Amino acid sequence: MQAGRRWLGLALTIAVMLAFLGCQGSLARQDMCPGDPDVEVMELREEWTRAPYSGIYDDGGSACGGCSPSDIESKELIRRKAENLLFKYPRHVPTRLFAALLAYEANDPHRATEHLDTLFALQPVHPEAAVLRSRIALEEGNFVFAITFLEDQVALRPDQAELYEALASAYFVADRPQDALSALSTAEGLGAPRWRVVYNTGLIEEALGQTDKAVAHYRESLRHMPGWPPAKARLRGLEKGFPGAQTVAFPPPESR
Repeated sequence: MQAGRRWLGLALTIAVMLAFLGCQGSLARQDMCPGDPDVEVMELREEWTRAPYSGIYDDGGSACGGCSPSDIESKELIRRKAENLLFKYPRHVPTRLFAALLAYEANDPHRATEHLDTLFALQPVHPEAAVLRSRIALEEGNFVFAITFLEDQVALRPDQAELYEALASAYFVADRPQDALSALSTAEGLGAPRWRVVYNTGLIEEALGQTDKAVAHYRESLRHMPGWPPAKARLRGLEKGFPGAQTVAFPPPESR
């Protein structure tokens, strides 16, 4: 039962709000730092937003605008650049988080975890990194670690909506739907987007067999985010009497 529920996820919020820390986060003195890690990782992040993305939260567009194909670098190349940047600034937290996210997206959770473990050694409380670390744990089936880890993070940063959204995912996978609903309610009170909260609520209700409520919440999600494919697909399936498998949604790093 638990193994099956491992894949019945909620939309985990990996809203990577890069709070760049700069050279002061390095062991080197400011006057010994030859460059600006904030600027360098921001440039990489901008390159990343121009590269093609195919995640479940993708809107089908690109931030590239009017750039030509020759201006767009591959995610693989950008990831190598991020790893190289860490040789220059091994204690720069935003670069460490960015490298972890790219490793995860490249289906390399082991390397992503290494980056995140180093990050938490440098900065023990980091909501965005905590969300990614918990997701990796859930996908490995370790919901006990995910719950304990997120509850510790919430105790230290109880004002962060994304931590409660991730905690709702962990509770749901652990077959604790009421705790998951409570966590979602708290997340919404702290500013989580309504369209995502009601979609996730619909997932829980669908799993509990409350089809009518799930349909209503999927419809509301689409009112807030018209045409969003996951909500649209789940609503269509339920309306036709064919519920599908619930999957973990993975947003891109831009906050919506």
